[in-house]
Amino acid sequence: MEQYENFYINYKIEEKVLRDNFLRDMEKLFQRNKNWDIKIADFIKNNYKKLPLFVDPDHPSKYLMHEIGKRIAEILNLNDIDQHLEYESCLGIPTPVIPCVRKFFGLDFIVPCEKMRCPLEVKSGYGLREYIKVYLWWYHEKNLI
Repeated sequence: MEQYENFYINYKIEEKVLRDNFLRDMEKLFQRNKNWDIKIADFIKNNYKKLPLFVDPDHPSKYLMHEIGKRIAEILNLNDIDQHLEYESCLGIPTPVIPCVRKFFGLDFIVPCEKMRCPLEVKSGYGLREYIKVYLWWYHEKNLI
């Protein structure tokens, strides 16, 4: 288990790669956003440093889904929408952000880990070691209890 933790903590991605990927992905997002009824690119651009907007690269978090829901409600003239963020996303295992990415982008949030329905009975707020166990269980069906 220690080797997995060390890999996560020490893994480095070149700053040029991070910058190029970010610029490319933001450009794609803004291009797609032009044709959408619900515009969210601005919200992502303005909030990616302070809110975990995705639970992993392919799944939006409760914060992004909440904002999309608010914008849909505005279009539909719905005013009685519950504004609380009590519901957790179930769209994937919340992925920790590796330290080099956190530092490069100046991210100022902690990834909220959600309780998973699995044999590990992981509680909210688990650490790296528990995350690795859940990841291996979820994606590779390896149970490291």
